[in-house]
Amino acid sequence: MKVTKVYEVWVGGDMIADGLTLDQAILEATKEFKSELEEHPSDPADVVVDEHSYITIESFEDLDKLG
Repeated sequence: MKVTKVYEVWVGGDMIADGLTLDQAILEATKEFKSELEEHPSDPADVVVDEHSYITIESFEDLDKLG
């Protein structure tokens, strides 16, 4: 079984980047949050980092591990 995690960054409900590593997502979210804070100091947009896990099944035994 192979587990892969990827990350997306969303700003104000719009996805601006996907397929990122965690480090890349943190950098992108930091940049976007600073930008939003400068544009709207009293009401910055929501910045969200969304994690997705993908599980690749490589054998029947892997199925037993999922439960």
